[in-house]
Amino acid sequence: MEPGLLDLLRCQQCLGRLVESDQALICTECGISFPICSGLVFMGYPRACRDQARRVIAVEKAHQTDLNYLKGHTDFAYPSWRLSTLAIRVLQSIIGDSGQRPVAVDVGCGGAPMSMLLARAGFETFRCELEPNSCFSGLLWEHVSLGVGKHIVCDATVLPFLNQTVDVVFCKEFVHHIAEYSAFFEEVSRVLRVGGHLVMIEPALALVSGKDDHPGHHYQTMGRYLRALADVGLRPERYYLYYYSRSRRLRFLNALKRRLHGELSSMSATGHLNCAAKRVVQRVIGGTNVVFLRKASAGPIGGGRPVLELVDPVLLTIGPEYLADPRLREFPTILERVLGEAAHCGEVGDIA
Repeated sequence: MEPGLLDLLRCQQCLGRLVESDQALICTECGISFPICSGLVFMGYPRACRDQARRVIAVEKAHQTDLNYLKGHTDFAYPSWRLSTLAIRVLQSIIGDSGQRPVAVDVGCGGAPMSMLLARAGFETFRCELEPNSCFSGLLWEHVSLGVGKHIVCDATVLPFLNQTVDVVFCKEFVHHIAEYSAFFEEVSRVLRVGGHLVMIEPALALVSGKDDHPGHHYQTMGRYLRALADVGLRPERYYLYYYSRSRRLRFLNALKRRLHGELSSMSATGHLNCAAKRVVQRVIGGTNVVFLRKASAGPIGGGRPVLELVDPVLLTIGPEYLADPRLREFPTILERVLGEAAHCGEVGDIA
């Protein structure tokens, strides 16, 4: 385990110090032992949310790691990772170079390469994901600074970090998986330093939104999200819109989409009126919100920690043979294409 890692990672239950033991991290204050299995640290979720957590784990395991349903993931990977690559570049431009490695937490990380991209960009990165198989599948993306202790199975509303110790929380298309999104935003605000940033890449309800039958999705309007974020001291510093596809019926909208993509690619500053206009556009025609929110001041810290129930390591049913499956080889090829285009063009390409 990396030197100094346990200065950052804390007991999820009481935020006490952890010590490394035989295949576990043990809290020196409350005595809880968090198992380490297959490179993952198994923490937990609020016991009061047991039924909900178990449903999420079951649904997301099938959705994220079943190799018989890869096509949907490979089709989405290219435009999704183009967006993530650009969002990280914008983030770097906002926070600048302090000469130190900022601490980043990739919440709801699944098996995607965002944590690896953050690590490559110079962030001291932790991965947090409740579903252990999804978390394990992310070990496909290796980086020298993403070793044992950086891959954490835990609920995002109970993060294992002290107050005001994290510089960036990266959250890509995850908030709609949380019914109690306000509790998640409170926890994000708790761990962020003053001046830290939440990067939230998130769809929201629009007038053109169709019905979503995926179990466990809880879409909200962007207005509701922003009000809840403002309540915990997080306010937009940049706000962009991104579209994964062209409009085929209302083709005149494609010019607007290209203009909005241009703002993101050029990393243009976005003032209050610009943000308000984008909220109207998103509410009418949809789109993915790409919002960089800054914590301006140290607000009040919430109450005590909920009693936890640990995720059982027996729920991890995949192993190294999964990562070696030839059907996964397409994903590194897609990422190489995205990074090659970004390096060559200096920006993410047009609408797919």
